[in-house]
Amino acid sequence: MHPNDVVHKPRAFLRLRDAVGPAVGLNGVVDSGSFEALGTRSWLFRTVGYGHDDLYWRTFVSVLREVGYDDVVSIEHEDLHMSPSDGLTKAVEFLRPLLPA
Repeated sequence: MHPNDVVHKPRAFLRLRDAVGPAVGLNGVVDSGSFEALGTRSWLFRTVGYGHDDLYWRTFVSVLREVGYDDVVSIEHEDLHMSPSDGLTKAVEFLRPLLPA
């Protein structure tokens, strides 16, 4: 749940779930702490390859292919542990051998 989402508070989510049933879920909890407070946040954005290992990403790409997806894989960089240039470079180097040509 994120402030920019349509449903971003637990109470609103529970009302939505009551209306549509258990088919709807939520993705995480908002941490309202500063993004710069790396040591005290409950979670951090990390560059691809620095959170999940290559098995996770190989499985992820395989499932995309199995369901017929054969298009762009976008990299979003918000890892405050490295510069945008370093993060993008590391993510591309990590993903390149995992993606079909």
